Amino acid sequence: MSRDFAMKGILSFLCALLLAGAVCCGSAQAGEEVVVVYGDDAYPPYSYRIDGRMRGIYADILLEAGNRMEGFLIEIRLLPWKKLLEAAANGEVFAVFPPYYRPEERPYLDEYSVPILEEETAVFCNKDVLKASRPRWPEDYFGLRIGQNLSFETGGDRFNQAVADGDITVEALHGTEDNVRKLLAGEVDCYINDRNAVYWTIKQQNQGDYPYRYGILQGAVIHREQGYLAYSHDFGASYRARFMTEFDRAIASMRADGLIEKIVRSYIH
Repeated sequence: MSRDFAMKGILSFLCALLLAGAVCCGSAQAGEEVVVVYGDDAYPPYSYRIDGRMRGIYADILLEAGNRMEGFLIEIRLLPWKKLLEAAANGEVFAVFPPYYRPEERPYLDEYSVPILEEETAVFCNKDVLKASRPRWPEDYFGLRIGQNLSFETGGDRFNQAVADGDITVEALHGTEDNVRKLLAGEVDCYINDRNAVYWTIKQQNQGDYPYRYGILQGAVIHREQGYLAYSHDFGASYRARFMTEFDRAIASMRADGLIEKIVRSYIH
């Protein structure tokens, strides 16, 4: 075999490997800027890892937004939430998702995208508890046992006061799955958490040993928050203004054609 022929073979093999890598991992087209944004690694169903793979409603929305942007490609990396915010405060990352709008609490996040998604916290109860309408929170739930996640206060000030006054009993457990199980077992009357997190958990269990979708009903809405892509004040990027404009345009187009709602439904129905 000649040396030239051997070199051609090696080059062909290397090109094939590079092509395979591009197909598997994705690559920016000519003229596209790859922009890295960071999300919470333990916030199901919004952003999380499962079996080493990145999943989540926000992750799916942002990746599709990147596909619709002119001149940019979005790459997502996940970190623990506190570490992610520290990195943003230190100017080590360009943008993070999905913080709520807290400009005074987090001055290092000085600009926000258009709202990406509305998150809704509600109370979920055994169907027998909601035979009668209970639209007022928390007054209509006095005398009940309410579950909530440990270190995750979601009921609001009036709820906390009702608990302090003995009008409501609270039982806290780690995680949504354990709380939903306890609710179905009748060990608590109701449970407060993010709507999509509850329905996502129910969907996971419907695929397992004990389906219980129809044993739980949603009661009063407690509050709503909007999630954003927020930009770090101290991260220097020449493309910042262009990226922000393109990202907002992409999110608006996804909302207009119904894709954001379709992505949400794929996780909870």
